[in-house]
Amino acid sequence: MARSTFYKYVRAGPATATAQAMRKREGLKATAPNQYLHVDTTHVKVDPDNTLSIAIVSDNFSRLCWGEHRAEQGCG
Repeated sequence: MARSTFYKYVRAGPATATAQAMRKREGLKATAPNQYLHVDTTHVKVDPDNTLSIAIVSDNFSRLCWGEHRAEQGCG
């Protein structure tokens, strides 16, 4: 952080800088199973020619993992 930016936040006071940073956000709240399903995907480069892809499906209410899939993709 630059010195001028630091002093700008100091002059603004702690209420301005920390209140915005610490504001709690509320996401999706399920009240029963199967209302909201989440799909998380990740791609990992294992070497220059191959990428490993992982997908996970989970339930928002129970946090149960419904399924997962792994696939390796080649570039050539």
